[in-house]
Amino acid sequence: KINWIQPDTGKRYGLSVENGVFHYKADRTLADAQVTLSVPRMTLIGVLLGQTTLPAAMSAGQAKVDGDPAAL
Repeated sequence: KINWIQPDTGKRYGLSVENGVFHYKADRTLADAQVTLSVPRMTLIGVLLGQTTLPAAMSAGQAKVDGDPAAL
């Protein structure tokens, strides 16, 4: 289970996979999440487009991971 937060937009999501099915809850986080990923929207877009990587964004202070990064 993963909490995903976009600090610049205030959007929050709780993500999980159960029995091979992806579930998400908008506007809430999961109390039992293994990891919380905080990434501004534009940084996430850069990661998805291959313009940067999540580790590079973390090193630059543009993304933050709390909890077990292996859960990502």
